[in-house]
Amino acid sequence: MPAKDDFLTPDLRLRLGEFPAALRAAAYAARMHRDQTRATGEPYIVHPVAVVESLLDEAGETEEVVLCAAFLHDVLEDCPEAREEDLEVLFGPHVTDLVCALTKPPREAYPSPEERMEAYMEGILQRGSRAVKVKLADRLHNTRTRAGLSPEKAERKLRETETYLLTVPEPYLDEGARALRDLLAREVEAGKEELGL
Repeated sequence: MPAKDDFLTPDLRLRLGEFPAALRAAAYAARMHRDQTRATGEPYIVHPVAVVESLLDEAGETEEVVLCAAFLHDVLEDCPEAREEDLEVLFGPHVTDLVCALTKPPREAYPSPEERMEAYMEGILQRGSRAVKVKLADRLHNTRTRAGLSPEKAERKLRETETYLLTVPEPYLDEGARALRDLLAREVEAGKEELGL
């Protein structure tokens, strides 16, 4: 794991200069994910950073609460040290609400993966385009880095993306979310071609 704040490029750090809470969220996420790696072998923090870059570059996002939620979107789900009440103190109720919506509910609470995913997506849609944008950017990066997955898992994720994310109803999409959805649709098609689906 890079030392201290090396996970942010100088350019990204400069661009986030007007978003001090987002910089704090980045540091918090890096601390929480410090011992984790992705399937690609990279430090896990690479993923939330890529989600934020996608929101900035591909969705034109300028709302700090969304950028904070993007840095933090996996901490409650993946990091035992991270607690909802700490997020509320550090980042406020709006960011915390988005992070909670972006946190998958426990598997054991649902009889099937489909019902779990439906409940998860319902919670995201209830928060509107802010949560939808983060989820689309999240899945876009995961789809772009699918080479780290087994063919079976890659196919399952592509099917899930088609079923739940490419079908988000229009009223939940703003201009940035539409741009992300369109990029995601292209990545899904490329993934299906690679897998011969």
